[in-house]
Amino acid sequence: MSALETIQQDLENIAKNPPDGVVTAGPSGDDLLHWTATLTGPDDSPYAGGVFHVSLRFDDTYPQKAPLAQFTTRVYHPNIHTGGGVRPRSMREEWTPDKRAPEALSALRALLANPDLDDTIHNQDAAHVYRRDRTRFTTTAQEWTRKYAQ
Repeated sequence: MSALETIQQDLENIAKNPPDGVVTAGPSGDDLLHWTATLTGPDDSPYAGGVFHVSLRFDDTYPQKAPLAQFTTRVYHPNIHTGGGVRPRSMREEWTPDKRAPEALSALRALLANPDLDDTIHNQDAAHVYRRDRTRFTTTAQEWTRKYAQ
């Protein structure tokens, strides 16, 4: 099956059974290889109540290779670059060809509630605060959520 056929199948699956917290997901315009998605912040996280926009870019190797993801909503998080770039381990090292876009979206949302402190290269400052002063981290993440994700 080609990447485009797999992506079309993913769209149908998401329409029938959207993953938890995925409000919208689909092509940006007519380009099946570029999606936009909307995720809600997990209830058990400083991102609760937030609505986060994500861009997914697929290439012709999908699903052999995970889509590239970028939060277009600003997020204060140890694993999300200040410019929005994010490559969780589950979409890098742990990705297998049987995984699909719904799993990628679920992984991005799960990352909000469960930072990977062994993979904080994207935002060392937020990781440092998370490790040293969890209250300050939570307050900042909540402030950013209110400011950028409402």
